[in-house]
Amino acid sequence: MSSQPLRLRCFFVVFSILLLLGVFFYFGFWLKFLSAALLSIIISGVIFFSQFKSKIPAVKKTPALLIILVFNILFIVCLRSSVFSVYHIPTNSMENALVPGDVVLVDTHISRDTNSSSFENQVLSRNDIIVFHSASNIPLVKRCVGLAGDVITIKKSEVYINNRLFDESNQVMHKYLIKLSNPIEFKKSLALDNAVNYEDLKRISQYDFEANLTKEAAENIAYFNGVVKVSVLLDAVNTEDSLFFKDIHSSWSPDHMGPIKIPEKGMTIQLNQANYLIYHKLIETYEKAIVIKRGDKFFTNAKEINSYTFKKDYCFLLGDNRSSSRDSRFIGCIPEGQIIGKVKLVLYSTKEDYFDWSRYLKII
Repeated sequence: MSSQPLRLRCFFVVFSILLLLGVFFYFGFWLKFLSAALLSIIISGVIFFSQFKSKIPAVKKTPALLIILVFNILFIVCLRSSVFSVYHIPTNSMENALVPGDVVLVDTHISRDTNSSSFENQVLSRNDIIVFHSASNIPLVKRCVGLAGDVITIKKSEVYINNRLFDESNQVMHKYLIKLSNPIEFKKSLALDNAVNYEDLKRISQYDFEANLTKEAAENIAYFNGVVKVSVLLDAVNTEDSLFFKDIHSSWSPDHMGPIKIPEKGMTIQLNQANYLIYHKLIETYEKAIVIKRGDKFFTNAKEINSYTFKKDYCFLLGDNRSSSRDSRFIGCIPEGQIIGKVKLVLYSTKEDYFDWSRYLKII
């Protein structure tokens, strides 16, 4: 009779582990995270109690806490290699969603079709914040705004997807020009508003300031005492040479470009002057194919071609802090196969070597 409770306990432990493993492999990130924590607790408990009942001298002499510690270290290493990763935010390109000093948890357990680099079941969505490998294999973090097959256009810094104004995150910031009539009254009003610090503003003249602001903050400042006008400050300098995509009129800038169709696997483009300027760097960088233009003709491997068919699905990424971000405007669309995963959680954050409790375990 004494063996029956033992069998029941063993059955409960085995059933719990199998159930949690099932949740771990077939459900969403947060259930995976919870099941991993519960697995760790259950197995640690089994190790702790089994250690006292072990008849092996070497096992009995080894402290239970040491065994549990070694197990959990190995468990975390296995999880990090297959389910999640940790990434440090070094720049302000994703401010306000992510700030320099943030350490984020990235969900890397994303199913892909074994015959392609595409995400299954539209796992990748617009407005997801993702970590990816750039062409130089450096991990970067940006926000997804366009998916494979979308047509993207930027007009006066506003993003349009398939001819519709994109519903951007309220954390996206643009560069604004603030024109004043009374700087003293403006500074007094600013002191009563916690959203913007006076030190973060860049003074251009006695009555003009520059600032990176969200749309909500800009609309709020427009009603401050001493403010004449708040308007988006567009890039007035022709930065065509720094852009990844080109146009035949050399008129594109970071605040004005497109339309550009984001390549999808199997999409065929006709090779002409306009398409060559838009896509040839993308083809060379990520498709590993060389298309050479000679006059009005195009060649690859010394063979004349009239069209090109893409082998991968791509996405268009932008930083939330638009004026301080090197994103798809400058590095091109990114193949979905180079995405590491989605940012889910700010684990913790440090600011000037101090722990920032306001960002501790912040869900993205």
